[in-house]
Amino acid sequence: MARCSAARAAAQPAGCRSSRAVAALSSLAQTAAAGLLQTLRTAACSAAPNRPSLLQGVDDFLKPVVQLVMFVTYGVYTLVGMGCAIMGGMYLADDDAQEFMTYGMLSIGLVMLLVGGAGGFATYKKIWLIMAFVELCNIALFLLMLCIMMIGFILGSGTTDPNKTFWQKSYGLETGEAYGETTIKNQVKFRQAQYGQGICDKLDAAKTACAAFEKTSTGSQAKKLVFGNCSSAKGATQLGDCKKCAKGCMDATITKAQDNMNSITVFTFITFAFIGVCIVWNNILLGGHIGEGDWDGIKAYVGMGLNGIVLLLSLFLIGFGIYSMIEANDTTVCPDSDCVGSEVIGVIVVGCFLMIVSGIAVGSIWKNFKVGVRLATFVLMALALILLIIGIFLGIVSGAMDDVNEKYDANFDSMKTAANKAALDAGEPKGNVPCPDTNTDKLAVANGCCSQLPAARKAGAPCKSVSEDTELCKGADKKAYDVAVTADTKFCKTKMSEKIKGDMTTFGIVAMIVVMGFVVVIYLTLRAIKYWRAGDDADE
Repeated sequence: MARCSAARAAAQPAGCRSSRAVAALSSLAQTAAAGLLQTLRTAACSAAPNRPSLLQGVDDFLKPVVQLVMFVTYGVYTLVGMGCAIMGGMYLADDDAQEFMTYGMLSIGLVMLLVGGAGGFATYKKIWLIMAFVELCNIALFLLMLCIMMIGFILGSGTTDPNKTFWQKSYGLETGEAYGETTIKNQVKFRQAQYGQGICDKLDAAKTACAAFEKTSTGSQAKKLVFGNCSSAKGATQLGDCKKCAKGCMDATITKAQDNMNSITVFTFITFAFIGVCIVWNNILLGGHIGEGDWDGIKAYVGMGLNGIVLLLSLFLIGFGIYSMIEANDTTVCPDSDCVGSEVIGVIVVGCFLMIVSGIAVGSIWKNFKVGVRLATFVLMALALILLIIGIFLGIVSGAMDDVNEKYDANFDSMKTAANKAALDAGEPKGNVPCPDTNTDKLAVANGCCSQLPAARKAGAPCKSVSEDTELCKGADKKAYDVAVTADTKFCKTKMSEKIKGDMTTFGIVAMIVVMGFVVVIYLTLRAIKYWRAGDDADE
């Protein structure tokens, strides 16, 4: 019988067989588009046995007024998009703006304007296929806004680059902290160990920064001792060269450690994206749009293929995690061989779970085991969220994403000027600005910096700045002024840090509200697609 069927099929014209194949693929594409957002409904229905009756009640209420509801929904959607674009544009002009968040908010807002227009048109014409495309855009925008929300809350909490913080504290540079005697001794030993292992000679950037220091004295042991504590240098020249070398070596080490994280960071987000695609397709199958538990042929192959890709990516993720662990513990960047961050370990653990769960999903689709696919999909959702959080931390560690400290370190002067100007424009007295200049009047009285006044200056006139009175502010007086400036700078940076963290948290809160709005929009759009598609089928 099968041979007869094959013979009849072979006897048919090639064009007829081709047209049938095209029609079959077209039908599959339409049904896939209709079931694109089955994820939410499937999860809700399985979580509560009485959910179908509740959904029926929602259907009875929505169906007669769905067009009006969708007009209102996408009208508000467009206004929210306009607000997001304005917010992103306003923050983009600030020196303390976090690029991903501000550009992301601006871009999402502009795209929402276009998608809102498309949603309004599809609502007016009741074209479910266009609305399915709008729904796909909603999902993508939802995920991007979810990233912005999480980044906002993570950076708003004061999270900084642990890799950079580790090296700055180990070297005792750029932290703005006052260390105790024990800590200073450990820092000296650490720097001496770094120099003794030839770390600064192995990194090109550090080698360039240390070129002058290498010429200032003879004997590696002597230079090692000086490098450990630059204040023991002989003369101002060697002191300056030592500080330059230490900072150059520290910065080069930080950069190398960040470079080691680049590959795993990129691959983490790629895996997250593929998991999202896999979740959508699994729920298309579970929703019965292309077979209620009867998965065969191309439907099964696509499902097994997507879940198989996630399985393959999980293996690569584990491999990149192990490689990053090895690189992180390289003596070039980690003398103690204990520099692996928890985020790298997290990637490996998530990769192992992904391998198991995606393998279960492949086998369940192959055996038409619906419960297995459903459970695997739920776990994939949880793992995707965890992977996203880990990816954000990896982005900070790899230097791909600026943390709070990075912003005010890079733009401190301009941020200080802008903050003071804003305070003065608001009517604040000069003494109440966020970052006042170091008070040289009190400094002069305390340290005798202006005890000898030039004849051109009236008696009792204060120093305007140390730079104008270099001949009067030397030695201990100049050092006292430097200490005062350091203290004022630290105070100002603390204020700037609080401002940036406040801005990040504001972004996070706004993004969270928009994310919750997206959930409502996605659900209503799904219902509209169902009603209008059912109407088209009835017309046919």
